[in-house]
Amino acid sequence: MATVKTLIGNIKGPAGPQGEQGTPGAAGAAATIEVGSVTTVTPNQSAKVTNVGTPSAAVLNFEIPQGQTGNIQDIGAATINAITAQSGSFPTPVVGDTIAMVVGKQAKATNDAKSGIQSATDAASAADTKATAAQTLANGLNNVVMKTLTVAGWQLTGSVYTQTIRFNEIYSMKPIITACGSTLGTLATDKQYAALGGLKVVGDTEAKTFTFTASSVPSVAINLSIQGVA
Repeated sequence: MATVKTLIGNIKGPAGPQGEQGTPGAAGAAATIEVGSVTTVTPNQSAKVTNVGTPSAAVLNFEIPQGQTGNIQDIGAATINAITAQSGSFPTPVVGDTIAMVVGKQAKATNDAKSGIQSATDAASAADTKATAAQTLANGLNNVVMKTLTVAGWQLTGSVYTQTIRFNEIYSMKPIITACGSTLGTLATDKQYAALGGLKVVGDTEAKTFTFTASSVPSVAINLSIQGVA
């Protein structure tokens, strides 16, 4: 008996299970960039960068155009006259000066003028400060303060008695101290004058005090008019 074969196409069975993951490949080499040559070309050429290496190991050659030479312009007499007229006391430009030279001269003159003005201002300020200090001192030397040495205020210091009066400011280490009555300008009593005759006084400008010393405690309070303090 003869066998009959019939073509019926590809026969595909069901999908099989997923295979295991393959081993990772080795890490690729890192890309690098290196500067090759740097060449200065003529001003009319364009800048250019060329890679003479490989995509992963680039070597870059640079071509950079040279800058064009500028023109130096001399200034004529007419221009100089116009600049001089506007510059006042600035250094006078001369024929053959470049614009940069003229600008430089004017800039230096301007800076010198500013420096002179600042110096004059500082000197005037210092003079004002000294004048103010002198006026303050003059006023202080003429200033009069009333103080009283009380009987209870005397303290035994060693073998003598002392009493200290503090001031806001002392303008003179030799103030005019006089004994007076209960108010400024009135006459002191005989007892006050007698007590004052035996007193000594020492001033301390740093502490702004006058310390009075007596060999014994005065029997009465002593009213004082003190000139040269505040």
